[in-house]
Amino acid sequence: MNEALEVLANPDHEITRDWVIIYDNVDDHDINIANYFPQCLFGTIILTTRNPNLGNLAPQSHLKLDVMPGDEAIEVLLRSAFEPSHLITEEDENRAREIAKELGYLPVALVQAGY
Repeated sequence: MNEALEVLANPDHEITRDWVIIYDNVDDHDINIANYFPQCLFGTIILTTRNPNLGNLAPQSHLKLDVMPGDEAIEVLLRSAFEPSHLITEEDENRAREIAKELGYLPVALVQAGY
């Protein structure tokens, strides 16, 4: 892992500075995720977490996603689940309403459930 971080921090002619690392579901409070960041001022790191303290790693770039209003959540779920040409039925809406409620109206969970 250290070798990979070193390559990203000091790119050569084969590696650019335009890299992206995605850490998904960084919820374990015992892991210091900053240990897995290359030591440089370029590149992009995206992490998803339910740990609000990790927003301190990049206070200027931290985006907190909160729960969605019910109608908006249902719309997001339906748009994720069906092709634009699909005519949404009342049954589709009722199922989406149940799923959205079960998922707590969380945006990322709703989009993932639609796929």
